[in-house]
Order: sequence, then C-alpha cells, then structure tokens
Amino acid sequence: MAKEYKLSQTLSVPWTCDSYGYYSFDPVDFQAPDFPLHLRVSYDGGTACLTFEWRASTEPIAISQAAFKLTTSGSLALEVVLPATHVDTGCGGHAKRYWTNPTGSCGSTSFSVKATLTASASGNACAQLVQERQASAELARETMSKQVPNDVALAFPRNQQVLWSTESTLAASSSLLGTLLQSDFKEGVACINLDGVFTSLDLTCADLPFDDSDDETDKSELVKPVKAHASTLAPFKLIKVTENCFVTYAAVLACLSSRHIAFAPLLSSFIDETNRSRTAARRAHLERFVEQHPNLPLPASPKSVYRLAHYLGLEQLAKVALNNLESQLTPKNAACELFSRLACCYPQLRDVVLSYVVENWEKVVESGAWKEMEKDADAGKLPAEFVKTALLLAAKALKAKK
Repeated sequence: MAKEYKLSQTLSVPWTCDSYGYYSFDPVDFQAPDFPLHLRVSYDGGTACLTFEWRASTEPIAISQAAFKLTTSGSLALEVVLPATHVDTGCGGHAKRYWTNPTGSCGSTSFSVKATLTASASGNACAQLVQERQASAELARETMSKQVPNDVALAFPRNQQVLWSTESTLAASSSLLGTLLQSDFKEGVACINLDGVFTSLDLTCADLPFDDSDDETDKSELVKPVKAHASTLAPFKLIKVTENCFVTYAAVLACLSSRHIAFAPLLSSFIDETNRSRTAARRAHLERFVEQHPNLPLPASPKSVYRLAHYLGLEQLAKVALNNLESQLTPKNAACELFSRLACCYPQLRDVVLSYVVENWEKVVESGAWKEMEKDADAGKLPAEFVKTALLLAAKALKAKK
C-alpha cells in the first residue's frame, strides 16, 4: 500500500575559502528516522557546482513520485521532481546546477530542504521499475553506438571500438571528465575524423595495469566488431582510453543514464577449474546473459567497475560495485581476491575482502587458494606489495580473537 513521507529541515553551513579564492563547504546531510531517503548537499567551488543527492537510507525503495526543494536564505537554489522510480541504498540519484556563494564571504548560509514522496512496496511496482531501467539501458547502448546526437567519442585502440556520448552528460556525471573536455589538452580540442586513432602503434599499446577479466570479454565474440570508423558527421571531442576496457566503460556510461548495471561473475568464482576452464566458464555465463538480454550492455566485472568509478569520481557507483564484489566472495576465492595487485592498490576494495576473510577465517584458511598462498610465501614468491595486506590481516585476525 502506498505511503507518504515528508521531511523539512534547515541547517546552517559555514563557508571556507582556499588559497585560490574558491569558496566551499563540507557536505551537508539531511535525514530523519521516519524518512526513507538520505539527502546530501555539496558544493565544488572550483566549478561553482551545487550538487543535491538522494539515496535510500536502509533498504531500496520503490517510489511513485517525489519532490525536493532546496532553498538558501529564502531563495530557491534547486528543485527536483522525480517520476516513478526505484532508489537504491548505494546508487541513488543526483541533480546539479551552477551556483555561487550568495554571501560572498566566509560567513554561513542556511540551507532548507523540503521533501515529499509517495512510496510503494508493491512487488509489481519494483518489477516495472526494473523493466523501465533495462529499457533505458537498451536505449543507452543503442545511442552510444552512433555519433548523432553525441559530440564526444571514447576510442579504445586495444580492440578498435568506439563509444559515443555527449559532453554535457560526461561533465555532469564526472568533474574529471568535465575538466578534461574543457582543458587545453588534446581532449578539449574538436576533431573532424578518427584518422590515426587506430594505428598500428596504438594496437601495440601497453598491457592493462591490472589483470582484468573484462579484457577477455573485450577480445571475445560477444563484443561485435564495428564498422570502419572512416567517416564522421560533425566535429567532436576525442578521449582515447587505454587503461580501461570497452565493456567496463559501456556498462558504466549506460548506468549513468539508466541506473541499470549488470555485474559479471568474478573469474575466481570458478576456482575449481583450470585457468583456461575458468575463462570458458565465465564466458558461458555471459553467453547465457546475452541470450536472455540481447540488447542490454554486457555485464562487467565489479572490480573493473569499481576501478573506473573510483577514477571518474562516481562514489555511489563505486559503492554498488564493492557491494557486488562482497556478495561474490566465498571461502574458496577470498584469498585470491585479497592477495591481488588490485586489492593492494585500492584500500577500500582491499578492506571489503579483508573483512570477509577475518569473519570467515576458519573456512578460508582451509581453502586450496590459501594453501597456495602459503606455499608462495614460504618460497619467497609473494610480491613485496602483499606485505602490507598480510600485516593488516594479522592485526585484524588478532583483534577478532580478543
């Protein structure tokens, strides 16, 4: 049965000014025990961008309608009206607008939020929302394959693929991409064709910085070869991607507009198989997905999605990816994921796996993967970067015993 919720709060926010003269304030959170959403207001002084975010507080919620109004010192700063949608705990939604400090000083500003929403726990409503998201993702995939109406090309020399998007979408989603596209670097200069993007030099580009199962997907027949990139219809800006996979970017860009993303199984999920069989088993899983959803973006590795989301500053999507990673951990594969170069380089990802290992210690240490790690350690074969992970594990395990 539908239920209505209301929230009305006012908070005073002190401004600070950095050495470059940019005003900013720490993110402000609006929430209440009887309101199902967590609301946040933040500000980037460098770009004069005011951001209003929302996500489910404790569990996903289906809403039939919602309205948010943000005012400051009596003036309307931002207003959002949502249609029927599904709001997750990790990846909700956001709205942005250009806005400047109305005080012009390091004083304080009062922000007031008034929010109303109608929620429904109906299973049919949730199923409908899933279908709507999938339909939106299918449209996004189709749109990313064509230049019109896009004005930015993301080129992948490793497998000669191109994704298309708009500068406004990329800039609104990621401040890094926005800055890059507005810079004096080559990404900020308009191109008229793709000549030279897929040269023989590009095809011999360096390996990816980490082992990435999405790279295997990129090389498989699941990624359809594209037509020649000879002609373009209008000037565009170009971003050449060499350290992330085509499949990962396609899944993330589609998620930005549809809020749908499908995750592929970890390669370590098939740890009982040989290396070759693991890849084949994972590909078989993806082939079944394509049979059921031929028009959706391909599922991407949660680790690859996390790495890209972290790079682009997509915090909510990064959390969703970590949640999926955690859901795929088992006593059999946890050691493989913990002692990996990716875990060593990304503390948040490492800590997710570390916590799982400590909580399931007795089962993990009996796994074949753990015993292999012990053998490598005894033989001095573990890379030096694994030492910190091992020390953190020992400290957490000792604390858990006390």
